[in-house]
Amino acid sequence: MMKKGTKILNLKLILSFVILTTTIFNCTPESTYRDGLREVNFKATATRTLITENETVVFKDSSASVDTRLWTFEGGNITSSDLQEVSVIYDTPGLYGTKLEVTYTDNTTEDNVFNIQVFPRVVAAFTASSTTALFGSEITFTNASENLESEFQEARLKDGYMWTFEGGTPATSTEVNPVVTYNTPGVYSVKLVAHREAPNNDGVLIKENHIIVLASIPLVPNFTEDLTTVEETETVTFTDATTGNADGWSWTFEGGTPATSTAQNPTVTYNTAGTYDVTLVATRSVDGENQTLTKTDHITVTAATGPYCNTAANWVGCGNNDGEEASLTDWEILGDNGDDISSSFSVSTTRAASGAASLKHVYSNPAGTSAFADNLLKYNGKLLQVTSTTDYKLSMELFADIISSGDIRFVGEISFEKVGGGSFKQFFNTDGNVWTTISTVKSLAPGDYFVQIKIWNPPFNPNLQYDLYIDDIVVIEN
Repeated sequence: MMKKGTKILNLKLILSFVILTTTIFNCTPESTYRDGLREVNFKATATRTLITENETVVFKDSSASVDTRLWTFEGGNITSSDLQEVSVIYDTPGLYGTKLEVTYTDNTTEDNVFNIQVFPRVVAAFTASSTTALFGSEITFTNASENLESEFQEARLKDGYMWTFEGGTPATSTEVNPVVTYNTPGVYSVKLVAHREAPNNDGVLIKENHIIVLASIPLVPNFTEDLTTVEETETVTFTDATTGNADGWSWTFEGGTPATSTAQNPTVTYNTAGTYDVTLVATRSVDGENQTLTKTDHITVTAATGPYCNTAANWVGCGNNDGEEASLTDWEILGDNGDDISSSFSVSTTRAASGAASLKHVYSNPAGTSAFADNLLKYNGKLLQVTSTTDYKLSMELFADIISSGDIRFVGEISFEKVGGGSFKQFFNTDGNVWTTISTVKSLAPGDYFVQIKIWNPPFNPNLQYDLYIDDIVVIEN
């Protein structure tokens, strides 16, 4: 049993401890004490700090004893707010600071800044090695997705892909670039989901009816054409009619220009009378199949019949024989290799032997090219029709404006060219820089004829360059 004196002593000790403790806290500086309370009072939160573009973050101020507040949102759809709770959308990837400034009821302030990391959206994308294949074929899919990698290393273990292959084996895959076999004919869709764990976002791409799987069907080449009988210089358009999913065409046109083609539906010009074969080789790349069709003596080319002029004063005078008309459809301009160089031919008002204009041809033979590099100026839009053997005179006016240095002579031929074969020509060698009349008289057998001018660089000046002006082409009976 405790004595009464002992109880009084214990009570005195307890009171002394309480007084001492109170004295210690009261001695603590007032500002430090209040700052400690304020640190507890200041409390701002965000639902997320790692997001994907166009997502929303909800900010909330839960600080105590707040008089006023000001939020500042860098990169957000709103720039500032004084509300306690604010929803902000971030539509552009980047790192953005959010600041909260609080004024307490005692007129003191605090602020804090924390960052919002905005990632771009995941974009799912892919290509296929083929979108058309025979059944049993393998197709490789190549992933081209973007923005997949997570912010954190541990989260990247969950980044990845989920493929769905309608009609394919396997039907699904998590491979980056899977290889899929299609065993059943049909038309199938492909789906890719590209997943990023942090911030969580999925890119989804569905290509509907993307893969066409064919049954093993025969490849049968065939074609049609708009004409099977044409006159010289006319064209024929061939239309592919192959069955069996061909994707390659190799044509051979006997007697045609071009002589070969890989177009599906080519157009061909026939310049010489005769009967010609046409061959088509059709190919199918998915299985390497090819088949050939030749139509023998399929195209018949007859000698040209007109158009003609009907005046004896000039049997070729009703076309653009003198540059007085704008159209050059009566003319065909060919280079040394038979290539089209019509860009060098024009109507010019610079020089004229008579009237207001002439026909201009720019002749330029590249340095180092051998002499006699031909240019053929074929005036074949209006033909001379000879019904019985007769002498005809061909004449024209020429002016060569010599541009290159050295000898100013230029050389060439003028000729009657018989449709179907045969040439009746006259050589000329004359000075440039002056109008010169060139003419020839030839005995022509029955048939159709056009006028041709051949010009070249002579051996004495293999680098000759000049502008040739042609005027007043005339054909009359002599």
